[in-house]
Amino acid sequence: MKKTLRFLVTILLISVFLFGININTCQAVANEINKNINTNSEVNKVEENLLENETIKENDKLENNENNENTENTDLSNETVNKTQNEISINNQISNDTNVTDKNEANEVENEIDNTVKAEENVLKENNINKLEIEPKANISGNEIIVNGTTNRITTKLSGRAVGTDGGSNENGADINLWDDVSVSQQRFIFQYNKEGYYTIVIEKSKKLLQVSEDGKKVEQWEEKSTDNQKWVVQDAGNGYYNIISKLNGKYLTVNGTGANCDLLCVENKTGKDNQKFQIIEKGTPKGEKTVEEGTYKIVLANAPTQSLTVDGGKKEDGANLHIWEYVNSAQQQFKLEYDGKGYYEIIPSHSGKRVDVVGYGNEANVDQWSANGGNDNQKWVIRKSKSGNYNIISKRDAMYLDAYQSKTANGTNIEVYEQSRGAGQEFKLEKIEEDKNDEEEIVDTKTVEEGTYKIVLANAPTQSLTVDGGKTEDGANVHIWEYVDSLQQQFNLVYDGQGYYEIIPLNSGKRLDVVGYGNEANVDQWSNNGGNDNQKWAIRKSASGNYNIVSKREGLYLDAYQSKTANGTNIEVYEKSGGAGQEFKLEKIGDKSERTVADGVYKISPKSNTNIVVEASASNKDNNGRIQIWQNYNVIAQKLNIEYKDGFYKITMRHSGKSLTVKGNNLAKGTDIVQYDYQGLDSQKWMIRDSGKRISNIIIK
Repeated sequence: MKKTLRFLVTILLISVFLFGININTCQAVANEINKNINTNSEVNKVEENLLENETIKENDKLENNENNENTENTDLSNETVNKTQNEISINNQISNDTNVTDKNEANEVENEIDNTVKAEENVLKENNINKLEIEPKANISGNEIIVNGTTNRITTKLSGRAVGTDGGSNENGADINLWDDVSVSQQRFIFQYNKEGYYTIVIEKSKKLLQVSEDGKKVEQWEEKSTDNQKWVVQDAGNGYYNIISKLNGKYLTVNGTGANCDLLCVENKTGKDNQKFQIIEKGTPKGEKTVEEGTYKIVLANAPTQSLTVDGGKKEDGANLHIWEYVNSAQQQFKLEYDGKGYYEIIPSHSGKRVDVVGYGNEANVDQWSANGGNDNQKWVIRKSKSGNYNIISKRDAMYLDAYQSKTANGTNIEVYEQSRGAGQEFKLEKIEEDKNDEEEIVDTKTVEEGTYKIVLANAPTQSLTVDGGKTEDGANVHIWEYVDSLQQQFNLVYDGQGYYEIIPLNSGKRLDVVGYGNEANVDQWSNNGGNDNQKWAIRKSASGNYNIVSKREGLYLDAYQSKTANGTNIEVYEKSGGAGQEFKLEKIGDKSERTVADGVYKISPKSNTNIVVEASASNKDNNGRIQIWQNYNVIAQKLNIEYKDGFYKITMRHSGKSLTVKGNNLAKGTDIVQYDYQGLDSQKWMIRDSGKRISNIIIK
């Protein structure tokens, strides 16, 4: 009986595995066996179960065969059935003569069949796995993440070292490895994107392509072949890093090591580890094109559009810094864009006509304005639409991006250049300014108020006046805000120079309102006449609100009450145009007072109480430090004086000696004698003559 069963099983396995019997053949064999094996009911039951399980398994395997294969297998099956039926007839005859009584023998057969089937299943499973592992992943593709045509540096997240060609070789098959970034061309890659969703990555030095070698693992350079092993997909891996994936087999560019110098590059299955993550940063000479029309623009931060690129304080000289400031429609916040026809723009501040300019090299190199230098790279810029729909402004010098320091937005945030970071500080909006929006700043300064004596008060607090601190007369006395009390230190003579500017002269001292230093928050004090320097010259302009702005000729900075405060003691400084209340003043003329009260000429000087006595040189002396006195008017030459207006003051000279009235010893203190002395331009020789309302009645020391 045992031999008979083994024979039947052998026949069954041969039919299934050698001839690929389909489901119909298996069923036919099973039916035939069921008809003929009737001797032992326990054996029949075992065989029925085994055959049923095997038939189901074979059904699953054959279910996906093509129709033509089914037809062929059916023919083979019919032939096999005939042979099997003959064999079964012989076996039936043998089984009729044998009485199977041993149940253990049937169990042994069942176990043997089960083990055979399981072994075959394991072989098939192993074959399927191997097939999946070697199957190329040729259906991947990606979007244009890296701008087409740009030159980039690739660095590993492991150590920050740069990817490059080993030793700078130009040979086919040269290895790709890591090395410290030294800004050489073998560490620069040109990314060329095609519409199929792939990049070719060209080594700048050799002009060869990054490719996967024939073994499907190593990465090398090779001349262009237009094959899949030279095509790559770039995918965002998050936090500023990217995966670079081969089209050939879907494997990821991988550092084969810890990120050390000389570690080779290969491709491997995705792991998600840092050795498959890379930064791709634009370097070299950036590719540009005409993206915006020429014209005048304001350039603001995309995430803070009230904050504008601004030339510090409206300065016009070379080297004036660029920073971020709230946009107030001033000329130092407006820039003319001029395109050179080759992909690059010059950015020209409207107020100065200079160029936005990169100072030096590398990250955090400063940006200022400078005279045109003939088209050098540090004054050329690419203006490119960013992925977020804003603009990046990129220096032609090594593709450094215009950048607000640490992406800050506050007034005064410095503007620099920095390698591509994709941060908010490198995202700008450009808004074209129509020509008529700039009219206010294009007005040529002219004579806007008549000369005379004025009080100058805050427009929003007209009781609060510009005041020389404590009525001091010395150089450097501070100017601040104080309640108006009709004192001389709150009254100012305005003298026009005929060229658009005024001198502002405190009555108490005869000095000039003067800007101390440069830039925002530079202080304002009084100082002796310095011969007409810009820091003592002021434009007086009607503001949009109908008040007055008082603007220094030095840097175009505005007279400004600190933080627009109005309290007594608020400091007066200069600041770039802000549009705030601290820059709005009212000017009120005080009667007909004027600094220049008498015409130049020859005069006698007498006290109001007795006009019969006059100033004279005692005994007509002509000595330095010669005594000056009051004496009976005899109409002699020693009693006559030349009075000459000069630089805001009067020079008074004795006609008989040519010497000037002088405070003795230059000691400007109460009770000091007045003498005659050779004119030296000293403060002790400068005089103011003030109109009392009736006649010239006194002479006041400077």
